[in-house]
Amino acid sequence: MKNIKKLIIILIIICIIVLISILIIINKLKNEVENDYANEVPMEIDQQYEEELNQKLSIVQSENDFFTLESQIQKFFLYYKVENKEALYEIIQNQYIENNGITIENSIETLSNIYQNKENNFVLEIAYMRESMSKIIYYTKGIIDNDNTSTNCYMTVYWDQDNSSFSIKPINENEYNQYISEDTKEENEFTIIQKTYNKLQRNTFTEEEKAEKYFKSYIKNALYDIDKSYQTLEPEYKAIKFPNVELYKEYLLRKKDELQTMDTDNIKSIEDFSSESDYMEYINGLKFNGLKQYSFTSTMNNKSCICIDYYGYYYIFNIIGAMQYTVILDTYTIDLPEFIQKYDAGNDETKIGLNISKVIEAINNKDYEYIYNKLNETFRNNNFNNISVLEEFIKNNFYNISEIKDFSYNQEGNVYICTINLKNKENESDNSKNVTILMRLLEDRNFEISFSL
Repeated sequence: MKNIKKLIIILIIICIIVLISILIIINKLKNEVENDYANEVPMEIDQQYEEELNQKLSIVQSENDFFTLESQIQKFFLYYKVENKEALYEIIQNQYIENNGITIENSIETLSNIYQNKENNFVLEIAYMRESMSKIIYYTKGIIDNDNTSTNCYMTVYWDQDNSSFSIKPINENEYNQYISEDTKEENEFTIIQKTYNKLQRNTFTEEEKAEKYFKSYIKNALYDIDKSYQTLEPEYKAIKFPNVELYKEYLLRKKDELQTMDTDNIKSIEDFSSESDYMEYINGLKFNGLKQYSFTSTMNNKSCICIDYYGYYYIFNIIGAMQYTVILDTYTIDLPEFIQKYDAGNDETKIGLNISKVIEAINNKDYEYIYNKLNETFRNNNFNNISVLEEFIKNNFYNISEIKDFSYNQEGNVYICTINLKNKENESDNSKNVTILMRLLEDRNFEISFSL
């Protein structure tokens, strides 16, 4: 009996030992698998992600990065202007230095073969990027203004975020087109040693500063490059409001004085005048107005910036990329998504108020055709047999730029009799005036109006 008990104890001990051994082996295998996953699988994932990322060429979306790029290229031209050879040599890309035999001493001379005029004012227009985990290549197109002429300027900018450094390579139009069409591809395999002048310092802008950039971009194009400005109009809006560029030019001509008061960068110097008294008269008479309100909205597929200037005019920027946009210049020609949502969810008072805002905005824009088409047909035929008569009526009964101070209405059947209190936007010391507009709401957010004569 004792022998049987000893045998049982021995068997139990053997089982325990075997079980412990099995657990040890399992744990060891588990650790090996975990180590393999930690050391090998993430590396493969990182490598795959890096390769996928490096395949993508896209328009720069970040305004902060866009204006950082612009400032880096502007510094490049500043160092060229003041002949800071050391700074230029540190910023120019190493491969470009080697390929062109550039030294510190001949850097200015080499660049003078590309940029004959040192008085260069660079403005960045568009930038594409190819990004890796820590290295970014930008292909940029900008404008150089000098001696009242503008020329295109193309640059490749390299960011080494590991070393917080950057470099720049001048390229020509053909090279730029090859890069952005990906006929030629550069790999993100470079190292830039940080030195004194090539430190990567990224700019940060507030929402207000970004809105100012979009606003000023449109104002400058509208004043000095009408064809370019015309191309930035949102296609559906352009087709309805300005089906040809001549109509757009007429519109800008009507607004020229107001647009010039918003070009705050174009202040003349004393050298532009024959006498100091003429210059002082000009300075004292300056009246600069600009951006008054702004807002940014973003959805999954769309980003927009809505600007309102001092005069109450709208600039609705649909943002495609940093400083890449189409623009709508009013809120009444086509119904915006925000308007549709608010209108459809609103009661009659809300709808009347929104429509009145459209009418006053169109009147301020001198868009007499829009108002003419909104007139009740019988009323129009009896009182305004052409647009010129309507134009004269509006000039006599509204301010040049009217602002809605208040409105009230009474309903008679399906007609809303609206009393609108207006103030003079250009001279707020003027007494306000009341105008009466009769409105009937129609289907599909449409409406018709008559004036109280």
